[in-house]
Amino acid sequence: MSPEVLKFLELSINGLNTGMLYGLIAIGYTMVYGIIQLINFAHGEVCMLGAMFTFTLVGVFFDPSAQHIPTLAFVFFVTLAAVGDGAFGIGLDAVAYKPLRGSSRLSALITAIGMSLLLQNLTVMIWKAGAKTVKTPEWFSSPVFQIGSGRLSVKIQAFDLGIWVITLAAMGALYFLVRKTRFGMAMRACAQNPTAASLMGIRLNRIVASTFFIGSLLGAVGGIAVAIKKGSFDYQIGLYVGVVAFAAAVLGGIGSIPGAMLGGLIIGVAEAWAAGYLSEISHPFSNGTISTGYKEAVGFLVLILIILLRPQGLLGSRGGDRA
Repeated sequence: MSPEVLKFLELSINGLNTGMLYGLIAIGYTMVYGIIQLINFAHGEVCMLGAMFTFTLVGVFFDPSAQHIPTLAFVFFVTLAAVGDGAFGIGLDAVAYKPLRGSSRLSALITAIGMSLLLQNLTVMIWKAGAKTVKTPEWFSSPVFQIGSGRLSVKIQAFDLGIWVITLAAMGALYFLVRKTRFGMAMRACAQNPTAASLMGIRLNRIVASTFFIGSLLGAVGGIAVAIKKGSFDYQIGLYVGVVAFAAAVLGGIGSIPGAMLGGLIIGVAEAWAAGYLSEISHPFSNGTISTGYKEAVGFLVLILIILLRPQGLLGSRGGDRA
């Protein structure tokens, strides 16, 4: 297989892996918006707290000099942190958003931005600034699939395969929950007409709280996975992925769960291709080539084009923006 084809495959696979994480985090945005039309800009910080909770527990129970930790212990810490983050999402709604349920969207939006900044600053106060390394089970980095050999090879690590399994399982579980259960019917009723749903006896606040719990739990898993891919984490880890996940939700059609996943995959692949190919182009105003940092601009360029050509998103409808 030619080097060019191997490079294309490597970039595409890396982009899909990253896009899966974006989509997993974007689900939290799109679920909340689908119910109460709120853009929860503090969602990125909720994801960041999931990573903070997890690796703080790792640091408490394991020697700081240890390179890896047992698998069962790591799974336990991730589960504990994800459930705790889900509970934190419920508290965030109760404290910041529930009192504004009857207010304008602008009031809720400003509150969401304020909560994002507040959580960042509280995290700095509690955990201190500065990046911290992560410790994971050793087999996370082992390849389960490989094409080629040496530098000219495409590898899929066990960790990336696990993210695919978790994300697809979450999508299937959410589809069953929303489409096949009484609770899902209540969610769809609230999304369609909250006032009418309340008059029919559906407890809107309970539905919203449950939605925050599910979105925050999945966001925590996404935040933990992002920290593992980076190899470190800090209080700003949720800032960029939160913005990109929001872009993914808009790209796929805000309010659509499959759209959030599709938008994440598209932005992830676009970023990977930009990092791999644009970095080889000479830049007339620099001493070298285009920085891989331009990959972030490419992802948002895709978003802008979609908004201009199809404002409702790829899987959205002009008649509504509900899940």
